Amino acid sequence: MICRKEDIEKLVDVGEYGMENYYCRGACCFLFMLSMMDDLFKTVNLVGLLYYVPSDDSKWVRYDLPRTDSEQAKSVFGLTEFHLVRFGISGMPFRWKVATAIFVFVPKAVMWWILATLGVHVLMETAGIVDVIMNSLTLTFIIQLDEMIFAILTTVQVKYMMGNLEEHALFDMQDDEHLTDEEVLQDYLAHEFGSTGRRACLKTLVPKRLLAVVVLMVVFMYNYYRLNCDFLEDGSAVSKPMSFPQIVRFNPLFFFTNSYPMDAEPYWSMPSATSR
Repeated sequence: MICRKEDIEKLVDVGEYGMENYYCRGACCFLFMLSMMDDLFKTVNLVGLLYYVPSDDSKWVRYDLPRTDSEQAKSVFGLTEFHLVRFGISGMPFRWKVATAIFVFVPKAVMWWILATLGVHVLMETAGIVDVIMNSLTLTFIIQLDEMIFAILTTVQVKYMMGNLEEHALFDMQDDEHLTDEEVLQDYLAHEFGSTGRRACLKTLVPKRLLAVVVLMVVFMYNYYRLNCDFLEDGSAVSKPMSFPQIVRFNPLFFFTNSYPMDAEPYWSMPSATSR
């Protein structure tokens, strides 16, 4: 091979042999998308919270007195006045729901989409497999910035209230408390062993979260090939001609429309068989 160095440098493009193990690269993209799903589910759950929470100005802080004598209960259970204060999701005025959607949900969703797109792009562009593995685990640092800010900058009081915040009840069990044992058994048989129970069992067996990870990974990887590659008649994909950008600042509008201004003359294009 050394004796044909000049022929190789003349006829072979160095970019053709830069890709390492493709399956390892795909596994790293899967790990990266897997680490991104938790933040995506939290963002989606925020929409459910805004939908189900009543649109009123109910108080999130309440003082619950024991049903028995308060002083006796505090002495028996070792409680103080502070332990009788409860924090729970109660109601949210509509204007605050709109503000939360605009200033919390939309930025988190946009940031997630940008990071997922650019993260897969970085993993697909990284040459070394060791670097790909490291990047797949470190790219999610950006999506965790909000949690880091909360852990460092918030006060102890806020952390205590958020840590002891009770969940909002999505259903009421008071009606079921008055059912007889026979009615409870009939309801259990109807829901667990009937057609409804079988459908619920099948839904439980389907790994929905795993399917979501795989589908999103395929979508973002296909988006990478769609934006950066030309598909040939034989089914293979080659890189599009590459040009220098006219601006280097990040612009969200250019990002979502894929309309970054580029130089008209490419600095690299895939050599054709005839040109060799």
